[in-house]
Amino acid sequence: MKFILLNDLEYLLCKRKKFFFLILLVPFFYLLLNIKADLSSIHLLEISMGTAIDFKQADIIEILMYLFNIFIFIFLFMDVYMKDFLYQMDNLFVRIPFYKWFYKKSFLFIIITFFIKIIQYTLLCITLLIVKEKMGLFTFFQLLIKDYLYIVFSQFWFFLVFLLIIIGQKIGKIIGLILFFAVIIVIPKNISSISLFIVLFIFLVQGVLLLLFKKIPKRIMENI
Repeated sequence: MKFILLNDLEYLLCKRKKFFFLILLVPFFYLLLNIKADLSSIHLLEISMGTAIDFKQADIIEILMYLFNIFIFIFLFMDVYMKDFLYQMDNLFVRIPFYKWFYKKSFLFIIITFFIKIIQYTLLCITLLIVKEKMGLFTFFQLLIKDYLYIVFSQFWFFLVFLLIIIGQKIGKIIGLILFFAVIIVIPKNISSISLFIVLFIFLVQGVLLLLFKKIPKRIMENI
């Protein structure tokens, strides 16, 4: 587990550090652009993070902030997994069973995502405390947790659909695409309004992924 953690951290910090700067700077600059607007601190935080989007009323920038917040984390998630598949498969999976690799890597990336979110929100919160009025800590942490859980769910869901498409026959690929678009349509886009029951869906998706890695590891490796 220590090797996996250090390997992933080294890769992210050395090869993908520009994405960390984007994660921090894009919401920060968008916040500064709107800092003088007649909006509450919590609403400024929401629009800067793309967490309070209403597609019927939102402008194109708010929609882009929502998409940025989701897909940059999905990209990093998929990138870290594909790195092992493409470059370390011959060595890594000799030392550790496939499903244990997935379990440990998932746990570590959940932690990494959490710390990135804390840094991201802390930077914006400090800026708002300096320039605008104070916000309630409960509201702040509630938004942080909901955003974090929404990102984690999106990462694992995207990964599950990806696996179903690459390992499935024609029917499996169709099912994967149907599930992908179904969630895109059904899942709330307003992150701040989601229920914490999303945790159950995270465990459900992780359970399906773990089952796939445990039951058909060879088929997965052959198709990636």
